[in-house]
Amino acid sequence: MRYILAVIAALIGSAAFAEGAFAEGTGRLDAALESPEMDRWLVNPQDAVDVIIDIGFSYGAANALTSQAITVAVAHGHAGARARAMADLLKADLDDDLSVSREEIDAIDMELSGYARGLLWTRHRHADQDADGLVTFDELRAYALTRADKFLSHGRIEMLEALLLLDLDADGAVTVEEAEAAMKELTQLSEARVSFEEDV
Repeated sequence: MRYILAVIAALIGSAAFAEGAFAEGTGRLDAALESPEMDRWLVNPQDAVDVIIDIGFSYGAANALTSQAITVAVAHGHAGARARAMADLLKADLDDDLSVSREEIDAIDMELSGYARGLLWTRHRHADQDADGLVTFDELRAYALTRADKFLSHGRIEMLEALLLLDLDADGAVTVEEAEAAMKELTQLSEARVSFEEDV
């Protein structure tokens, strides 16, 4: 008898816990609906799930999206963008002094296609902050930082962080299954809200 009572108590406790988790999850979905970034994900909910897979599986523990995974993914994206921006110009560093002059670009100019030639000149001009014809290493690094910021803007980072609102069980990680369920629920809530506003 004592065993049966213990099982009943455990079941009641599990139900209460599940109800609390559901209420918390619903509260998080309400917060997600208020997020302007989530509005953009709701245009194509599968994009949100795909991003969670990309970042979660690449940088997250247990194949889930976490705040840490986003931080590492953003840092990695910035590092790659900086490296590409610097490499674009350093390919013309013929004398290996970590700076690129107009004369060096002139020397390789005819080896490039018309499009690549224009791109190289444009990038050199943008990187040459003092317009003296020489892109120093400091100017190159500043240019690369600017390019990296354009590659992953603050708005894009906020959109990634908004996906953490799909963490229905509040364990700090968004699994693919959790994201799919949450986006489905959010889509329905969003459509219901639009329908209600149209009726009023």
